Amino acid sequence: MNTDLIDKLWEKTKIVNGCWLYKDDNKYAWVWYNRSSWMVHRLAVSVYFKVPYKGNWIACHVDELCSNKNCWNPAHLYKGTMKTNTIDIVKSGKHHSASRTHCPRGHEYTEANTYRSPSGDRICRACKPINKRIWYNKT
Repeated sequence: MNTDLIDKLWEKTKIVNGCWLYKDDNKYAWVWYNRSSWMVHRLAVSVYFKVPYKGNWIACHVDELCSNKNCWNPAHLYKGTMKTNTIDIVKSGKHHSASRTHCPRGHEYTEANTYRSPSGDRICRACKPINKRIWYNKT
């Protein structure tokens, strides 16, 4: 990995509240370099933590410090997996299903009415037998 790319990033980076922002929006930043596109925060983890850019890993944000997708400060990032990233999103309440209070059939998610599957999904106990019947009738 060429550190000239990091120097190129600094030319368009603003520091705001400790975040290194490559662009002004809160979207993942990409940079074109050496006839390839690179995710800026993944590039930062690769260079600063000496991890090969290619591989089965993702650059995750430490949500307590920063949740700006555009930030590439290595102090706000860590090398993780899809699973660790999803767990972080759920813990921070930013997961698309985390704010749902009712199941698709309208039953409220309460402690007594909610089953947690081994994968972590919330399943309404009132709907579980209905779903099982539907699945059984399809097979």
